Amino acid sequence: MVLKVDSPDVAHKSDAGGVALSLRNARDVAQAFDCILESVGKHCPTARIDGVVVQEMVTGGVEMIIGSGQHPPFGRGIVVGAGGVLVELMNDSAFALAPVSAKQAHEMVGRTKAARLLAGYRGAPEADRPALESLAVRMSAIAEAYADLIEAIELNPVAVLPKGSGACALDALIVPRNLKPNLEGKTTP
Repeated sequence: MVLKVDSPDVAHKSDAGGVALSLRNARDVAQAFDCILESVGKHCPTARIDGVVVQEMVTGGVEMIIGSGQHPPFGRGIVVGAGGVLVELMNDSAFALAPVSAKQAHEMVGRTKAARLLAGYRGAPEADRPALESLAVRMSAIAEAYADLIEAIELNPVAVLPKGSGACALDALIVPRNLKPNLEGKTTP
């Protein structure tokens, strides 16, 4: 299993030591819990920590990123690219304005260098690219449906498993819009 710090103030959990992987038993979990709290406390001393999340360990696949954000004056944008901890280093992504159709999602993925990894680079199994593309289309629909409430969404990493096995978002960051009450007591962006 995996442990991850649960904090609205820690966007990049692994950078703060807030992630522990491949835990096999209760002793591993207890030790990892203590290490996570200590490390996050050192790296982000003012962070609110709501706890630690326990998740299933997913192994294999190609790590990708799917995100959405506001891009005034144009509207919502969707990004797809190489993900995981190397996302900034690799700088491999494609962008389109929402709404993103299935055809556009396919073209976006094809514009990335990671498309070669998804195709089965150097003998690796072919990844479930259609599942990734479908997730990008769904991200676009969610981003548009909740545009008044959500500033940005980032799914990173998304494990794109072998062909026919799907894609699994391993972590997510959702940034709410800064809502302000109006005179009637309703919230507005």
